[in-house]
Amino acid sequence: MKSPCHWLLVFFLPTLMLTTPTQCCAHGGIPGVIDLVPPQTESSEDFWLIDTLGLFRGQANSLMTSPIDQRSWSWLCDDAVDPMLGVDALLVIDSDTLVALALSGIYRSTDFGCTFTRLDSPINQHTIGGISAHHSQANEIVVFTNSIGSDNRVWWSGDKGETWTPSDLLVSGGIFGLWRDPNQPDDIWVNHAEGLSVSHDGGRRFTTLDAVNYSGASPYEVRLLSGGYIDDRLVLWASLDHYPTSSLLISEDSGQNWKEIHNLNDAYDELALTEDALWVSTIFSGLFVYPLTELENSGHDTAWSGTWQNYPEHRVSCLTPDPLEPKALWACGHSGMGWLVGRSEDLGQTWSIAMERYQEASEGVWACPADSVSLNACSTRCLDDDCDPSQNQIMTEVEDLDLGTVVNTDQFESNETLTDDLMDQDENLKTKTNSGCQTRSSLPTPLTLLLLLLSQIYMKPKSLKSM
Repeated sequence: MKSPCHWLLVFFLPTLMLTTPTQCCAHGGIPGVIDLVPPQTESSEDFWLIDTLGLFRGQANSLMTSPIDQRSWSWLCDDAVDPMLGVDALLVIDSDTLVALALSGIYRSTDFGCTFTRLDSPINQHTIGGISAHHSQANEIVVFTNSIGSDNRVWWSGDKGETWTPSDLLVSGGIFGLWRDPNQPDDIWVNHAEGLSVSHDGGRRFTTLDAVNYSGASPYEVRLLSGGYIDDRLVLWASLDHYPTSSLLISEDSGQNWKEIHNLNDAYDELALTEDALWVSTIFSGLFVYPLTELENSGHDTAWSGTWQNYPEHRVSCLTPDPLEPKALWACGHSGMGWLVGRSEDLGQTWSIAMERYQEASEGVWACPADSVSLNACSTRCLDDDCDPSQNQIMTEVEDLDLGTVVNTDQFESNETLTDDLMDQDENLKTKTNSGCQTRSSLPTPLTLLLLLLSQIYMKPKSLKSM
């Protein structure tokens, strides 16, 4: 059977969409970082931030000596892709080509974002679940579909997303996760309603593993989170979602057998592996970090039985190992963190801030002709403190919410207590006023916010990184 969280979203997302504000000056939505792409070979390279507000480019200055030194940020707003539905994921392929995912389909730009064109392709008849690019061959891209009530499959492109071809993997049900091996980027792992499959040719042909043992769980309940190498051994991680409890599973035999190494009353968000630790973000319980020891490095039977470090106040996501420092990790900050992009070198104890506020990009100008389609689409959008875009108003009022109270995991065992807290917060919200752009309805309720957060995990398209 499907995960209860999956069905929760299937039935309540239509209501969510009707009760989430739609702004007169933008497509609406709460600002939030989707993905990070830090410099790959040297600090002087551009830093990319993909956000619900669009694409942010951080260019290094001439005096830059550290990865977290201040950058010159510019902003290409999400309306450049789709003025109604914005952007859900975006790949920077090269100095000319961008590929973007929106609810309305796949878009492509060949002039570095000055114009976007929706693909005239059969792939846009489907809901896209995620996108992944080859690390060394920029023309190679894969996506997977995740349409409800229909078959799904992986599609591949060999021309930077201009044309798409379906793979031989056709699944009756959903596709839940995809991971591309960073050491062997033609190797792509996909978990789905029928099990676990792997491709060794960049997503063209797949082999499905026989009799995968998810510790007795159904494939419908499992999400492939990521993979990596520990002492040259391939390791895969997945989340087993049994609402309200989730289990973190590990496989050290190429996905054939899985065992639990952690569990909690929450949902796992993202996972990343650095040289000395495993990092796992959650929706409500903060960040978990497991320092690797000789037991994990050697694959000993008692591995993963040590102590996890938990930082409940660290509400982070977008976990991205730093290519320039094997023990460092980049992350994006969520509600209460007070910053957008941070970097930790001490297993998550402290964070150095690389970008604190969206306003840092308010003076940046995207390099397009003044009469370009994208700049025209973004002409009514702003990030300045003194402007009144719909996002700034929503962001200000959402910050007033005590999300820790609304979704405190200690209350999961008491539905009555949780419901009372939700209703109290809802009544508080109804007393607020919403200036600026007119909305279709009132501000999002805490329950709507909860569903929106869960949708980031179970339904929303993602740009899929390797570690």
